[in-house]
Amino acid sequence: MKETRAIVFLSSAYLAGLIGIGLPIHPDFVLLTPFNLLMSTAFALWFHPHKNRQFYVFALIAAVTGFLVEMVGVKTGLIFGNYQYEYVLGPKIWDTPPMIGVSWLLTAYCAACTAEFMTTSPSKWLKAFFAACLMTALDWLIEPIAISQHFWAWENNVVPIQNYIGWFVTGFLIQYLCFSWNIAVRNKVALAIFIFQALFFIGLQYML
Repeated sequence: MKETRAIVFLSSAYLAGLIGIGLPIHPDFVLLTPFNLLMSTAFALWFHPHKNRQFYVFALIAAVTGFLVEMVGVKTGLIFGNYQYEYVLGPKIWDTPPMIGVSWLLTAYCAACTAEFMTTSPSKWLKAFFAACLMTALDWLIEPIAISQHFWAWENNVVPIQNYIGWFVTGFLIQYLCFSWNIAVRNKVALAIFIFQALFFIGLQYML
């Protein structure tokens, strides 16, 4: 019952975001994005059963890894290509918003739980591969909106293939750790968040 109420609340929040940004209700509505990321992450992790030490260590590793690869990516262009963060994701450290680490954690965890629902294979490698594909596919949906809404900007306004390769490789490493430590579970709230995010960005592509 608590899961159902959480999913209903989250669906309302994502629908409000879709309307607020897509119409648009107010030009600054998109600045609520960090709040949405924090709220979604809190809900996803709250409904994770068996919150043991490994779970918290994994969450920290996923968030820190996400932040560090983005920081190196921004500074060097070697991982994802040449890009820079704008203002929507909030304050930056070394030209990189810490909020992007939260985003990596949320995406990785929800993709892992989604993969757990969609696959029955006992292979950690296969599950990690599938979850990394889900993460990369979600980034592909996010990119056009992120660019138009000033999350970040790419050199020549073109997203290079390198970005998706970087996303897949980094995502796979995080996912392999996730499945090796048996972190991924059939968390219905995390599954719902992953679906809501995909629908949210698909919807915005038609509305903007």
